Amino acid sequence: MKKYIVMLVVSAAIMLVMMAAIPFYMAKESAEMELLAKAERDLMQSKRIATVKAEVEKTVANVTPKIRQRIDFPDRFYTILVQMVSKNKYIVGAGVAFVPDYYTGQGKEKLYAPYAYDEEPSVTLQKKKTDDPQIRTRLLDFDYTTRDWYKRPIAKEVSFWTQPYVDQGGTKIIMCTYVEPIRDRDNRVVGVLFADVPMEDVSLLSMELESDIERGGRISLMVMLVFLVLFCLILWLAVNASRQHSRNAHEAEKQQLNSEIEHLRALNRKLTERNLELSKMARDNQFFG
Repeated sequence: MKKYIVMLVVSAAIMLVMMAAIPFYMAKESAEMELLAKAERDLMQSKRIATVKAEVEKTVANVTPKIRQRIDFPDRFYTILVQMVSKNKYIVGAGVAFVPDYYTGQGKEKLYAPYAYDEEPSVTLQKKKTDDPQIRTRLLDFDYTTRDWYKRPIAKEVSFWTQPYVDQGGTKIIMCTYVEPIRDRDNRVVGVLFADVPMEDVSLLSMELESDIERGGRISLMVMLVFLVLFCLILWLAVNASRQHSRNAHEAEKQQLNSEIEHLRALNRKLTERNLELSKMARDNQFFG
């Protein structure tokens, strides 16, 4: 019985080790898949990146004079930005952000930055719809003056591409942004024009990986739940086996004690009978003596 209990406990320990190892193994598989996909993507996408950059830079360069011409009519910027997003298949968002208090009474906290964006970036990543693009507009509601994509072109008066980053606006896609300074009629830099471009291959991969990770997480959770149930079952069996062993040992001791008591009672009866016989013999001897 003790060997059986030890075997159950060892089995439970093995289950725990497997529960800890499965998430590590699945994470390792996901990482290897990501590295392989990245290697293949880096091999194939250099030409595509050059094409995307050239088209986006050309679009921004063509729009910059239009912004300058309409510098006194800020409400017209929305139309220009919507056209940028809808006409260029690589751009998912475009905006123009001005220096603080450039438009008195416009915007929030002296900041004015109209922005147009594709409401369905996942569609854009797989080639933007041309029949009915879902373009929305709004004002940026955060302090963009602290961001590098705003400070750098304002300070150095240069155009540049940002480093890749994850969009935190809800799309969670990986993007780069191209930024170009905007000048007013007096040739002063008064803001920036920017275009958000998804890193298509990377973003598609990240969405596929996220889906794979979620699926792997669900499988891992199910496996861990199964192991947990088995672990609880093994512990339950071990506890029951231990209790049964204790009950059996107690019952055996009880039976042995009862047997000894019965044996003592039998001896006591025999001694009593013997004493009666001796007493009778003694009385008989006195009577006949």
